[in-house]
Amino acid sequence: MLDELARLTDVRTAKGVAQAVSGMVSTGQLEAGSQLPTVRTVARHLGISPSTVSEAWQLLAGRGLIETAGRRGSFIRDRPPPQSQRRFRHVTGSNLPLDLSTGYPDPDLLPDVRPLLARLAEGPAFTGYPDHEIDLALDDLLDGVLPPGRRWARTLVPDYLSALAELLPVVGGYGTPVVVARAHFAPDLDLIERFGQVPVPVPMDDEGPDLAGVTSALEQGAGVVMLQPRVHNPTGLVTSPGRLEQLARACASHGAWIIENDYFGGLAQQPVTTAASWSERTVHVRSFAKELHPDLRVCVVAGPDDLIERVRRRRAGGGWVSRVNQDLLRLMLTSPETHIAVSRARKVYAGRRQLLLDELASHGVQLHSKEGFNLWVPVASERAALMSLAAHGISVAPGSAFVVDSALGDHIRLSVASLRTGGPTVAAHVATASRAHFSSRAGSGG
Repeated sequence: MLDELARLTDVRTAKGVAQAVSGMVSTGQLEAGSQLPTVRTVARHLGISPSTVSEAWQLLAGRGLIETAGRRGSFIRDRPPPQSQRRFRHVTGSNLPLDLSTGYPDPDLLPDVRPLLARLAEGPAFTGYPDHEIDLALDDLLDGVLPPGRRWARTLVPDYLSALAELLPVVGGYGTPVVVARAHFAPDLDLIERFGQVPVPVPMDDEGPDLAGVTSALEQGAGVVMLQPRVHNPTGLVTSPGRLEQLARACASHGAWIIENDYFGGLAQQPVTTAASWSERTVHVRSFAKELHPDLRVCVVAGPDDLIERVRRRRAGGGWVSRVNQDLLRLMLTSPETHIAVSRARKVYAGRRQLLLDELASHGVQLHSKEGFNLWVPVASERAALMSLAAHGISVAPGSAFVVDSALGDHIRLSVASLRTGGPTVAAHVATASRAHFSSRAGSGG
């Protein structure tokens, strides 16, 4: 344990030691009930003072991660395991005729990868394990999809959630408060819970996350802020450049990490922006599943050199994305046909979203969605709305899967991505459902 602790302790301070221990707990390297070495043993092995280790132990105890049993020593506390996909499992589709719950892209609007796969099949044969994690030709192309203005260190993972699972234990240990929007992407909340961190919800307005709410959370010790500047899931809101600058500067002044997620890429009508323009402690995650293809298992994690190196060092081995997938991404990024398909999809998705927004407004339901696949609809009763829409063969996602507390009120999330026809009819049903109330006496049979 001591050698691994030394390897993971990047900064030999109390906070650095505490973060390394909490990371070992998050990844299962330290199990509940494990006894920690004595303060003096750890201090000697890390080359720091016993008082620094004692302070680290106090930080861990304050987060509820360890307990001290007098002369018996200090132990990792037992805690109930988080339920995997506790929230996300409530969002994933249905058997109803019209499924508007998932937010998956329309297959008919995805670029056709078959001609590109045929080109790969005609390429050179496999010659052995690669010398570089990222294909050099692809690495050059990534400069064009990442935010401009800096040279990002980067690594690849299969998808956004894999990226977040690698990042959370690095940027914050067990018990770290993580700022999220009051309505936030459900799988993010599941992962924050899995790593024993604490989501801190803040309101959103038409400019993005509320600056006062984020600042207050930072002043109370939040160490990580989750942002989706280009388009926010589930609300469809866009963070303005001015608000992004304010948030980034607030995070920089408090030494907090920013994890920003760009999952919409070339489908977004908004230009790419990044908090890194004002805060060095920014990690940018760029995925391609919505834009290019869900089977294209390549996601870019970009950030400061030391952060990316820490992510790499935590990997047990095999830490590279398939060269076949990298080659396919390289071909797609340089394919005129792919660019044409993405441009067409961007216009079609925007049209579907605007049509539904206009139809809902005609029924008195005013929404603030600006981008993306999703509409975040306030309802009188989530349960009544879900039942009302299901009666018409329409499935939407329950808003409760996306919220940390109940202060926001009931909502539903519906996706416009696959709504090819019938927008006016769907809008009428959604408007009716938004006003429905649930009665426990309904269907009781008297």
